[in-house]
Amino acid sequence: MDGKDKDQLITRFWKRMDEKIGVVPENVKTVVNLLELVGTSWLGDITAADVSDLEEQVCRFGKHLCKVDDNDDDDMENALGFEDGLRSFKFTMIEKKSLVAVAGAVKQYGVHYFTKM
Repeated sequence: MDGKDKDQLITRFWKRMDEKIGVVPENVKTVVNLLELVGTSWLGDITAADVSDLEEQVCRFGKHLCKVDDNDDDDMENALGFEDGLRSFKFTMIEKKSLVAVAGAVKQYGVHYFTKM
C-alpha cells in the first residue's frame, strides 16, 4: 500500500469511527496511527488492561516510529502533535475509555466496516 492509499484508509477509518461512536480524541487517533493499528483486525482485541502497554510503547519507541532525529524532541512532538514530551506519555481517563470504545467498535462491526471503500 503506498502512502496515498494509506492516508485515504486512515481518513476513511476515522471518519466512519467518529460517525459510529462519536468524536475520538486526537491523541487516541495519533497513537493508533503511529502504532499502525488502523486497518488491523486485532485493534479490536485491545482492552483496558492493554492501554498501559500502548502508553509504554509510545514512550519507548515514539522517535523510532515517527522516523525523526533521536536528538530532536521538538521535531518528534510536532510530528505527533503532542505538547509534552513522550518520556512520560499517558492517556487521560477519557482517552483511555475512547481507545477501548474504538477497539469495541472494531470488534463488533469488523475492521472492514471502517476501511471499505
